Amino acid sequence: MGIHFNNRRHFFVVVVGSGMSIALARSPAAQRVYSLEDCLRIGLERAAPIVNAHREEARAETQIGQVRARILPDLRARGEYRRADEVSRIEFGGASMPMGRLDNYSASLEASQLIYDGGSVQAALRAAKALRDRAAYATRRAEAERRRDIRLAFHAVLFAREAVAVEEARVAQFERFARDVEARFARDASSEFDLLAARVRLANARPALIDAQHELRIAKARLRDTARLDEQDFDIQDEWMTIPRPPPLETVMRLARQRRPEIEEQRKVLTLVEADRRVEQGGAWPALRARAGYAGQNPPDFVSANDEWRWSWNAGLTLEWALFDGAARRNRIREKTLAIADAEETLEELKRVVALQAEEAWLRLLSALEAEETARANIALAERALEIARARFNAELATALEFIESNVSATVARLNWSGARRAAMDAQALLEWACGGLLEDAPQGPPP
Repeated sequence: MGIHFNNRRHFFVVVVGSGMSIALARSPAAQRVYSLEDCLRIGLERAAPIVNAHREEARAETQIGQVRARILPDLRARGEYRRADEVSRIEFGGASMPMGRLDNYSASLEASQLIYDGGSVQAALRAAKALRDRAAYATRRAEAERRRDIRLAFHAVLFAREAVAVEEARVAQFERFARDVEARFARDASSEFDLLAARVRLANARPALIDAQHELRIAKARLRDTARLDEQDFDIQDEWMTIPRPPPLETVMRLARQRRPEIEEQRKVLTLVEADRRVEQGGAWPALRARAGYAGQNPPDFVSANDEWRWSWNAGLTLEWALFDGAARRNRIREKTLAIADAEETLEELKRVVALQAEEAWLRLLSALEAEETARANIALAERALEIARARFNAELATALEFIESNVSATVARLNWSGARRAAMDAQALLEWACGGLLEDAPQGPPP
């Protein structure tokens, strides 16, 4: 048996048997149609958290360059000009000699390099690299969360659109049925009660259609905001998926511990605070710096009778050691040691949270698949009951109320199956987010 309904905007088909499909085709208008892949691509490109996460990666790279600069040679050039108001003169042996010049010039070039600082620079470099890696994992986390949210929003539009189609078909059936009852009543083949019941059912069905259309507009608005779509009015492709059963719980738990970016991000936080403490510990040791310079200046007149510059070079080592600072450094090291303990505890707690999220998503998917299987089986029963009720009503062996109730049961069964399919797709999206990626891309090996 098939039920067909046409109007200016929608085309609705119900196929009875092992399954059911509902297709909703729009009129050929200038309306953009997005696939799930389109929404994911646009959303990942435009989402502010992801854009900011990429900027954080770039900032981390600049910090690595700043730390590396501390261990590279430092070269400085300097030039100076000084004008005196007058030149002093000295009397010697009856002669007057100038003491300096009115115009005085000097220039120098000095190079220095840090040789040893107790390991602070190396620790700071490790900290900067850990910060960069942490930013990279933060970007992955933001992308995974946005991908999850876009998929859930896309599924919501799929269900809302199908709910509208089901409610439209339901209203259309009640309209046709009301016309049939009116015709029967006109030839005294139906009672006034049947006529009133048909009209009441039709009136009661219209608010549900209005609610479904309103929910569709809300779902589209949420998808547009989540995926950062440009169009105010758009449609999506019909992408209902068949969800396979998930792998065993042990595999799911292993994937979550291996691939969730939150765990790796927290590990980099631990590396960061450990390096921070090492930087502070290095300050308790002396710092040794090598230095070399080359300088020249124009000579005073009493030294040289010409304008040739006098150049000289020098080199040396500088050793600095903070012997006592009132125990300030010791307390800072103690503070950073406590920060390491906090980071370790946070990492362990995060592992427990990730494992719980993976287990909950796994259980939710199993439940959703069972509900979908039950709803799919109920479709055939409800449609068969509706077919029998229509035949009995046409043969005047059943009342209009029986047929109406069968119609309502078939509509509820269709909506329940659509809701079950959406729940299964949502559960699949949540499970893949909890496992850090697609299940078919799972790496092998024990959890870290």
